[in-house]
Amino acid sequence: MSFHLARQGVLKGPDGARSEQAEAALLVVSELVTNACRHTPGPGHLGMAVRGGRLTLEVGDRSRTEPRLVPPEDRGPCGGFGLGLVAELVEDWSVVTTGQGKTIRVTLTMAACGAAIGQVMSVR
Repeated sequence: MSFHLARQGVLKGPDGARSEQAEAALLVVSELVTNACRHTPGPGHLGMAVRGGRLTLEVGDRSRTEPRLVPPEDRGPCGGFGLGLVAELVEDWSVVTTGQGKTIRVTLTMAACGAAIGQVMSVR
């Protein structure tokens, strides 16, 4: 994912340094993939689209079990922080469940994003 973000020029800000938004995007996708590995048979789909300054990331898996936000008092040394962290870092997130599993879709604003770039990556 990092490679594709870099290729589209969204990892670095106008000053050439990696932006906080890019760091947040990388952390979000890492958390979503980690959750898919820990709580399901693993990710089955990774998607990314950049349109009009907005980055949409998708992580799909073959489980129809909806993810849940763990209340702060129930978080522990071995987990419970991931989805809460994701929710804090993104503008919007949603879960789409189908007969095949689910996809978690998040949206972030990326100042370095240009006009419509479209689908950049889809791995199944």
